[in-house]
Amino acid sequence: MTEESNVELLFTVPFDYSLFIEPALLGSIRPIQLKSRKARIEFPREIPKSQITRGLLRPISALEGIDTHLPEGWGLRDVAEPEVSIAAILIAIPVRTILSFELAATKIGGDDVHATQEEVAEWFESFCHWLWILTAQSLHPLNPDPKVLSRQSMNLIVAAATSSESSLLASSSPTLVISECGDGPACERLVNPCVLDLAAVRAGTGKAPMSLELLASARMAARRGDGRRALTDSGTAVEAALSRILGLQSNHQHTLGSLVKLASKNGVNIPADTQASLIDLRNDAVHRGQLRFGADVSHALELAERIVSLVELDLIPVSSLRPVNRPQCHDLVFIT
Repeated sequence: MTEESNVELLFTVPFDYSLFIEPALLGSIRPIQLKSRKARIEFPREIPKSQITRGLLRPISALEGIDTHLPEGWGLRDVAEPEVSIAAILIAIPVRTILSFELAATKIGGDDVHATQEEVAEWFESFCHWLWILTAQSLHPLNPDPKVLSRQSMNLIVAAATSSESSLLASSSPTLVISECGDGPACERLVNPCVLDLAAVRAGTGKAPMSLELLASARMAARRGDGRRALTDSGTAVEAALSRILGLQSNHQHTLGSLVKLASKNGVNIPADTQASLIDLRNDAVHRGQLRFGADVSHALELAERIVSLVELDLIPVSSLRPVNRPQCHDLVFIT
């Protein structure tokens, strides 16, 4: 009789865009819950200081040789910088099964493996979404950071010609302007242990609260320079939060201004300048097409976060996370 064996299914999952984390998270392992089974995630490890390289070591359970299938490796660390760039993680799933074949000479597959793969992909997408909500790091190609957009129009092909001859083709590009958000509320933030623990627990358990999604969307809009969208989403996030605090039905007719007044009357700790610095700016943007930028939008984001934090326990204040500015990424064309 063939006996069951303990086997681990190992899924190496690359990020669409690099994930920036605190160095303390290198080598981290966290338990997670997929739809039908328990698993764990493992982060890459730091290269020993004796080795002169910026690359990271594979996670502890990753198989030797998997590195050759990752074009960017597992990630990079510059010891002079306070962040680490992660390119992929490992998801390990322990199972018990009967091995009716020689494992070392076989590529695994079949319906069970495919079903598990679907669960892993679904969980990972949810995990990235939660990381975006908590840190404003753009990890999905449908919601890219403005600094990693590829613009074909920036790849110019240059030549000169007379009536009888022409030069060789050459590639050129206008000056690339690298924009940084400093440490304001629109800036991306590093993943720290608190963020990782929360994202790992919440991923795959259902949709995130709408007020948190709207706050993340507002921060992303501000980073793109879209002040109108940032103010609109900030205001809507506050409306959603105050509606919950006040126990109102979803079809209530209160405006943002009336919700803030009602909340204040009911003892909710609303910041004193909410009317002038959030409501009025949001109404100007939505109803009168008056756009605001810079410090005004940043302060409105801060006020919205403070109000949403009164009801959303999963909100991690951006001021508690270290800021990071993703490097400019641009596709270059070489003509030979």
